[in-house]
Amino acid sequence: VAREVRVKELMRSLHIRKIALYAEALAFAYVDSMLTEKITEKFVDLDWLARWREYAQDTHSEIMQRLLAKALMEEVIRPATTSIYTLDFLRHLSSTDVQTIEIASQFSFGEFIFREARGYFLPDLHKPMFEQLESWNLITGVSRGDKWTTLMPSKSNEPILLRCQNRALLVTPSDPQGLHLPIYTVTKSGKEVMHLIHRDADVAYLWSVATELKSLGCKVQLGECIEEPGRLPQFRQKVIV
Repeated sequence: VAREVRVKELMRSLHIRKIALYAEALAFAYVDSMLTEKITEKFVDLDWLARWREYAQDTHSEIMQRLLAKALMEEVIRPATTSIYTLDFLRHLSSTDVQTIEIASQFSFGEFIFREARGYFLPDLHKPMFEQLESWNLITGVSRGDKWTTLMPSKSNEPILLRCQNRALLVTPSDPQGLHLPIYTVTKSGKEVMHLIHRDADVAYLWSVATELKSLGCKVQLGECIEEPGRLPQFRQKVIV
């Protein structure tokens, strides 16, 4: 019995160190790419760190270990990026669940997912996925299907930037009252989780959204969203829809 206990504790210790190595590699890559960004000197909350350690020591899957490494790295750079609630949620995910969230993250414009991408979203494929995300409290509005948002330009006749991961749509509304969009709302937890678990934007999805907006009389450009240290994200046009 004593030997089994020692082996279990050794495995837990090895898990912690393995995840720490993943986090260190991520940190070096981050610092190399963001040399001018100031990293906060605020310490990670000790309760958060204790909860993270509790989860990390019993995590065997490499996918989940890398995910916890990213959560740790992000929390060190910007404390309170990932809540304890989100940490607890991550603990209960399977590898398949992670893949589901990765797919959904391709459709997120940060605050919302555009739900009327006709010709792209397939009811038998995407609706169950969105229902699953709603059951996890990552998005809302799927069961009712009646949520809308109105986006206003900061200045009259100025285009609105809709950022989706590494890409974006630059939209000039036809209506002076703003851009009225059918959406699924991404919750606070959804934003935190999709920040950790994400893929690059799906261009076919963005093209479908752009086509819908164009049919409403908007002028739409599809392009990349470029981030540079110390500057706001910059839009680089690729094509006019």
